Amino acid sequence: MSFSSKWPIFSRGFWFVIISLCFLIFVLFPFYWMTISALKPSRELFLSPPTWFPSRIVWENLINPWRIFPLARYFANSLFVTGTTVAATVVLASMAGYSLSRVRFRGTRLIIVLLLITQLLPGIVTIVPFYFWMYRLGLVNKYSGLILAYIAWTLPFSTLMLRAYFGSAYPVELEESAMIDGCSRMGAYIRIAMPLSIPGMVAVGAWAFMVAWKEFMWASIMLSSGSKKPLAVGLRDLIGEAGQVEFISEFMAASVAATIPAFLLFFLAQKYIASGITAGSIKA
Repeated sequence: MSFSSKWPIFSRGFWFVIISLCFLIFVLFPFYWMTISALKPSRELFLSPPTWFPSRIVWENLINPWRIFPLARYFANSLFVTGTTVAATVVLASMAGYSLSRVRFRGTRLIIVLLLITQLLPGIVTIVPFYFWMYRLGLVNKYSGLILAYIAWTLPFSTLMLRAYFGSAYPVELEESAMIDGCSRMGAYIRIAMPLSIPGMVAVGAWAFMVAWKEFMWASIMLSSGSKKPLAVGLRDLIGEAGQVEFISEFMAASVAATIPAFLLFFLAQKYIASGITAGSIKA
């Protein structure tokens, strides 16, 4: 009998669990603190030493942000911009990824290299050129300018990911058999490739959702109208109001509400996201 089996505390698996738990606590602690701050009475937020649990739960703090701030409008703006970005990214990336995976033509490698190069550039580098481009097109302070920029940022990586997914997720012979029976290339894409590639497209859609939902810098530059601001920019504007002690809990409650769509997305689609990422990583 080994020493680690007699003393489980010295086993490798034990320390792996301990390190994983410590990392999990480190990651989740900000969300915990944000949540309890949203439920605390305002007078408890600045106590020293801090209280780890609220003396009483103030449920009104969860409702007040919707009354005090235009939070519903910010949510609607973000849902519209994010939903449009996700839909366009999934459709365009799936068609481009399928074409690069199945159709061989001159310039295929060049296109792939250019898509890879776009991932090497820091996002901040493209802010100024994008702004002047949108300004000349008359898209400043419009949803379309914001959406076009998000699609341009999410499309290259999504295309590369779905190209790899189409190359390894299912046997190509399925499409070849359909085309022998008279199905066109587009028909094979619609009837075979798309239904069998739902996990990959869900994974791409989830990634595009996170990019558009949490993006702040470009949205704050492009949209100056208060009625058009997405949630990330709206929350930043609320900090001025939340600087007053009585509004801190409401601001925290609004921040908690902003995280709910992302949590719901990953909870409902985690199976597809995991399978889509792993299947797409087998073959590049």
